[in-house]
Amino acid sequence: MGEGSLFAEPVREELRKAEEPLRRLARISDATTSDIAEARETAAEVERAVAPVAGLFDRIVAARIGEAMLPDGFSSKDLFETDTDSAHEVARRMDALHFPVAFPEVFLRDRPGFDALVGNPPWEEATVEKLGFWALRFPGLRGLSQPRQRREVQRLEHERSDIAAEYESAVAAAEQLRRLLLAGPYPGMGTAVTRISTRRSLGVSGIWCGRKELLASFCRAAHSPRRVVDHGVKACSNTAHSKIRPSY
Repeated sequence: MGEGSLFAEPVREELRKAEEPLRRLARISDATTSDIAEARETAAEVERAVAPVAGLFDRIVAARIGEAMLPDGFSSKDLFETDTDSAHEVARRMDALHFPVAFPEVFLRDRPGFDALVGNPPWEEATVEKLGFWALRFPGLRGLSQPRQRREVQRLEHERSDIAAEYESAVAAAEQLRRLLLAGPYPGMGTAVTRISTRRSLGVSGIWCGRKELLASFCRAAHSPRRVVDHGVKACSNTAHSKIRPSY
């Protein structure tokens, strides 16, 4: 739902179904147990109201890695009345956060979008280093010579098939994340600057930096400075802190 999105108006129209329960939710004081129960019920009503939008965004995420098709048209039926279970599973594995679904009230204002986004980027890389994986579970590996490390990891792989399965699952998840990030709107991906051209390292913090201008499009005050600030990355010192999960 950034500026110029073809989906923007249909999505906002669908989100308007959540306006009334959102207003009720805002008026609940949570002062009594009945208030709390009412708040939970109303929050669930909001979640149901935005579910079609969540389904559309799940499809967009899954389409980036070839596990779903984008809508053929822009009618309500094309966008919101399709089976999205498989796409939802992809988005769940990616731990994707859809801003208009998580914060529908922000996108239902007269001037929709955020005033500012403040972010502390993740420092992990979209890779799984084999020795690091096993050493996290068997710290003694770090103190061995490289030949002994290799032999010990081979032994552990044979004796601990449960952990070996965890490793394979982690590698598969990292590869899927890599594919998703490469297919996404992240400037500079595939260049030496981001180191994504090698299979060894994809720094997620670099993606945050490269995407700061795209994130800024979510900030609403078009006539005033819009900021996405990140104090944690030197190259983006003009840009901020947030504990929000990445929006793919």
